[in-house]
Amino acid sequence: MRGSAGASYVVGDDSVTLDFDSGNPYTYHRSIMPGSLHAWYSLYDLDVLADREAVLSGEIELRQLTQLRACVHSAQGTIQTSLKFHRQANRSIVVDLTFDTVLELTCQRCLEPFVQDVSERLSLTLLEPGSMGGEVANEDEAVVLTDGKFNPAALLEDELILSLPISPRHTEIDECGDMAQVLQALAPEKRPGIADPPLRSH
Repeated sequence: MRGSAGASYVVGDDSVTLDFDSGNPYTYHRSIMPGSLHAWYSLYDLDVLADREAVLSGEIELRQLTQLRACVHSAQGTIQTSLKFHRQANRSIVVDLTFDTVLELTCQRCLEPFVQDVSERLSLTLLEPGSMGGEVANEDEAVVLTDGKFNPAALLEDELILSLPISPRHTEIDECGDMAQVLQALAPEKRPGIADPPLRSH
């Protein structure tokens, strides 16, 4: 079960299309309608979104995700995301979250930046505080709502951070900077058939 869908963020000029209102060819903005990826949605709002099988989709600048900025080398760029709401047979609300972006991370081997494509597809059951985990389908994960409210951008940021590697590195050491290759050359080479000495117990 995931933590709450709350996080710190900077509100920007994002826009989002509400696909259930297909008769309107225009993209909604927060100044016109509270259909934003940065808005907080109440349980009533979520009920409406799920009953209509609504889709919120849009683009967010990475620099707006303040917690993510501490995990990446650079917060330049954007992330494309889509959230589709629907119900399980037991009436629980599920959001199918997809996002795609390119992140610039810091290689932990050479401390130089490299880019990594990130693409995720998740099904998350939205639970009120105190709800039972038995409401979650086996193939889904759960997110407990903060004070019964839901924020798409906050959920997106949480899931994006969870998708990052624990120790980001270039795929091959040849892609690393000069320092990593020098250290690799200086590392003692293990001889075949010779094991490391056993650790002593005290």
